[in-house]
Amino acid sequence: DDDDDDEIGEMMRMFIGTIEMYREQATLLDPLLEALITPLAVDVLEREARRGGERERRCLYSSRRLGRACVILDALSSVRGWKTCIRFYPNAARDLEPAVKLLAWTSTEASAVGWETRRVVLSWISMLALTPFDLVSIDSATSVTVASEHDAVPLVVRELVTECKRCLGDSGATRDAAAATLAKLLTRPDMSEALISFFDWAGRALKGLISNDRQELSFLIPGVLRALAGIYKSGARDVLLAHAERTWRDASETFQSEYAKSSTLVRQLSVKLATRVGLVFMKPRVVSWRYNRGSRCLQDNLISAENKPNSDGAAANSQTSTSIASGLASQGDSDFVDEAVDDIVEMFLVGLRDTDTVVRWSAAKGLGRIASRLPRDFGDEVVGAVLECLSITESDSTWHGACLALAELARRGLLLPSRLAETIPLVVEALTYDVRRGPHSVGSHVRDAACYVCWAFARAYAPDVFAPYVNEIAPTLLMVACFDREVNCRRAASAAFQESVGRLGQFPHGIDIVTVADYFSLGAKVHASLTVAPYICRFDEYRVPMLEHILDAKLTHWERSSRSLATQTVSVLGDLDPHWILDIGLPTVLDRACHSDLPTRHGAILAIGEMILVANRANLTPCLEARKKSRRRHTKHPASQVVSRKRKRAHARGNL
Repeated sequence: DDDDDDEIGEMMRMFIGTIEMYREQATLLDPLLEALITPLAVDVLEREARRGGERERRCLYSSRRLGRACVILDALSSVRGWKTCIRFYPNAARDLEPAVKLLAWTSTEASAVGWETRRVVLSWISMLALTPFDLVSIDSATSVTVASEHDAVPLVVRELVTECKRCLGDSGATRDAAAATLAKLLTRPDMSEALISFFDWAGRALKGLISNDRQELSFLIPGVLRALAGIYKSGARDVLLAHAERTWRDASETFQSEYAKSSTLVRQLSVKLATRVGLVFMKPRVVSWRYNRGSRCLQDNLISAENKPNSDGAAANSQTSTSIASGLASQGDSDFVDEAVDDIVEMFLVGLRDTDTVVRWSAAKGLGRIASRLPRDFGDEVVGAVLECLSITESDSTWHGACLALAELARRGLLLPSRLAETIPLVVEALTYDVRRGPHSVGSHVRDAACYVCWAFARAYAPDVFAPYVNEIAPTLLMVACFDREVNCRRAASAAFQESVGRLGQFPHGIDIVTVADYFSLGAKVHASLTVAPYICRFDEYRVPMLEHILDAKLTHWERSSRSLATQTVSVLGDLDPHWILDIGLPTVLDRACHSDLPTRHGAILAIGEMILVANRANLTPCLEARKKSRRRHTKHPASQVVSRKRKRAHARGNL
């Protein structure tokens, strides 16, 4: 009755609320998953699937019971992950046909079930579709003799594909589950006919020939793209190669269509599908020209100097064994590249300039994966094209996409050491990228991506290869870690610095700094500037670069709070080097005191007061007076430019 329904609903909400509390550490649920999932999946889901003949008589009861069970299963799977939870579902081959009938029933109006039920049933079928038996032997409706080519596809498969196509047009999570189910079903060795039929249907759907309803197509096209991407991920290369050219044309046209212009998801999935198709065009291999670091043991990077020769020998042996394991000679890479790969790389370069982060991220990953199979000359051209994106004339989105691409290329050893000399200055510039746009500025995502590049460098290169660039990267990372106005950038820079200290072992005073500049100490901007930065500035290698950064970037910042914090930082850091304050800092801010830009003038005036106090605390007041007199002697103006105060006042009264 209604009272029981309310009580059960309240209990379900309490249970789901408890499960949600484990989202941050979902692995804690692992000991309980079997006890929680098995009763629901076996006693409810499997039993209801086998009650196909009774479902019309027990429709209301089945809907409620099945719906409640699937809501709980969906909550568990969304917290712990579908791949983990689906292992506890029934996996008998005889359940496939009843499960497909159950899926068809959930799509009817009489079922009155929610999207959670369809999602759970689709996920269950995606596992049942992997049964090792021929699906013809499972289908009860298949006759002994096959009448036509259409009947070569079992009836249960046709019904399942039809239901999945319908779910691809949903706007919720059911669409993703249907795409995953189709990918696992159609990549089976016995599903070649169904695969060809689906490719034909998908091509018409991407061209908008399936429906005239624009809103319906806006949901269907992402589902079709996701299903195709899943097929090209799971399928065999020799089977998919015959369809790759057609699929690439469909993906390229979709990427340039009107739907892509108004949908971020369509652009992202188009790039993702292009990546999978591009990998099919090239044979799987590990190119011999990529940079191979060899041994990556933290202990080897931090050993003492007297044991270094032995370590070098061990690293050389490890690198040699890795090279032998790859089984590829330097002349073994084929120079043949399909013409479609050129167009795919061009799509990625366009994607790096996209206005949405997810599209740029997909393009960067695709560029790295495709470049890992290209010949050396072609791969070097890709690196050069990415470096050209880091130009002052490019937008912040392009800088962000290029940084992501550089990190992906470096992680895979495709950014060779010979390219580091021109790459490092661009990365340093990206670490301090901040462009003012009216009352605000853009660039935090660029700085965050640049920290990711530095993190990738630390994992990709040997210490001796990266040693010439340590003095450029280390101070800049600490500037970002201490003075950046965004907490994610400060923490990202700290993580990159920590990774560099551990893997490269050549950053000056790295261990001492890492123990102070950690994830938590850099959470508050004031604490990072006034507590962590003074500790770092105790080391000579970092003091002057950080003072120069405060002087040039933070005292002229557009944000008032950042300028005020910068003046406090000048007061604290100035005590560590008062002579620098007197020789360089004070003359610079005095020249800015009459600047036409208001933020620059405001920061200079605030800094003048703090620098005078620093000079006073350091007993440098006599030197300050001498410099003041010298400045007066050297700043005399020509007589033609001198106007007495009395004459100015008279001129002003005349104007009034």
